[in-house]
Amino acid sequence: MSSSPALRALGVTRSYDSRTILDGIDIVAPPGARLGLIGENGAGKSTLLRILAGVDEPDGGRVEGPARVGYLPQEVVLDSTQPIAALLEHAVAPVRAIERALEAAARDLGTRPTAADEYAAALAAAERAELWALDSRRDALLEGLGVAGIPLSTSLGAVSGGQRSRIALAALLLGRPDALVLDEPTNHLDDAGVALLSSQLRAWHGPVVFASHDRAFLDEVATALVDLDPSRRAATGESVREGPVAVPHVCS
Repeated sequence: MSSSPALRALGVTRSYDSRTILDGIDIVAPPGARLGLIGENGAGKSTLLRILAGVDEPDGGRVEGPARVGYLPQEVVLDSTQPIAALLEHAVAPVRAIERALEAAARDLGTRPTAADEYAAALAAAERAELWALDSRRDALLEGLGVAGIPLSTSLGAVSGGQRSRIALAALLLGRPDALVLDEPTNHLDDAGVALLSSQLRAWHGPVVFASHDRAFLDEVATALVDLDPSRRAATGESVREGPVAVPHVCS
């Protein structure tokens, strides 16, 4: 994937056996945009999301995007022996690295000529990453997604599939990747969880591309819709519908 602040699919094609799933798809999600994928089952929503996330390669065309793209598939597969705490800590590893750099620079203050500059740079990075709010953000995400009551020492194999999906979503949001690619993210959420996710996405600074069957969620979150149904693209000549999100054909 080439580097770009926007998440782009440029002329993307993908076929399985003799069936063309995606045929010359072009989409652009700049920072702050939230594109909702719609279309009938089999239109290629999950396929396009996997390609945008870098999980699969297209047969033709290319994808450009930022360095860190966070991906939530419909079916989350995690190491069943891993404790919840380890998954969450892995998600924030870049922030913990900033914390260690800050501590090291603080220890060296007064002993090396460059230590003050290093400390100032590490402090600025820590403030941008909201280092000191990390634990409270983690707790708020787990609470909002309905999994705060599960001890963090619990292994991921000891919780239900729905709980694993919500924990994975919490880890993804906690890690704050540059872009988000989400496949049916509301599937295992109650109303409170949907509200939290909606709030998080509407405040997200980077590009977001997601597929959802939830009409209300699409209406609330998406800044534009991408209709992957080939018959409608043929009729309109467009794959991206700008303007009001509540269009009559939001179903799949």
